[in-house]
Amino acid sequence: MSWVGGDPGQLAEVGQRLIGVPGQISSGVTTPIANLAGQVCTAAGWTGAAADAFVQHWGQASAGATVVGALYDAAGRAVYELAEHLCRNGVLDRHECSSKRCQPLPGRERHVRPRALPPSIVR
Repeated sequence: MSWVGGDPGQLAEVGQRLIGVPGQISSGVTTPIANLAGQVCTAAGWTGAAADAFVQHWGQASAGATVVGALYDAAGRAVYELAEHLCRNGVLDRHECSSKRCQPLPGRERHVRPRALPPSIVR
């Protein structure tokens, strides 16, 4: 296929990148927010209800970032599985599907089965 993202290798690569976002969010946003909120209170000698509310507020922001990460993961898995499906069902030429980027995700079988949403995504 001639458009960007139109071959399974490109789709698989996009999927893998999206699947990697939750780890980046965790290490770059979620963990630092949780740690820094507490450090700010400790460094300033700030205690009491206002300090607790401050830490709780940033904890909620951290939880929001985790939800965004779960959405990226779900989108990445859908795109990656689309690439798998295109290869497996002969929609594309076999030479386009020979790329290692278009192999099943670890732990996935070669056939498509309906599966439940990850527990981190609330319906």
